[in-house]
Amino acid sequence: GLKDAGYYTIDALRVEAGRRAFGTELGPDETPLEAGLAFAVRMDKPGGFIGRDALRKQQSEGVKKRLLMVSVDDPQAFPWGGEPVLRDGQPVGELTSTGYSLALGRAIGMVYVRRGEIITDDFLLKARYEINIAGERFAATPHVKPPPKPPNPSRQASA
Repeated sequence: GLKDAGYYTIDALRVEAGRRAFGTELGPDETPLEAGLAFAVRMDKPGGFIGRDALRKQQSEGVKKRLLMVSVDDPQAFPWGGEPVLRDGQPVGELTSTGYSLALGRAIGMVYVRRGEIITDDFLLKARYEINIAGERFAATPHVKPPPKPPNPSRQASA
């Protein structure tokens, strides 16, 4: 039942699932809190770990950079990565990874939103986002988790 799949398809599935990649969303300049991976860190690990104190400090003070998922509202628009992202008309970051979601019928992507103040879910979600693709702005919907996929009618019919 296996079928060939190209790199862009596999990468699009990664982005659609909200999986971060080293070199794009993960690296020495991002913490697990900024990347939305706090669930994967055991802060009470016996013996500690390198960076635990810094991570605890960031946990108590809040983050000023956070990974956000977006889905492009126009199904015809397609970013390739690196495009500027605007929040309420102001630049906040650029797309790190993108892909076309067959399930959603549109392009999706990830962006690190940067701000001089603490970033909360409300700050991320209660705003108007645009992606500048080749000089044209396209509206985008923010998601702190992977965007929900529409129901699959063929699965419902067989249930």
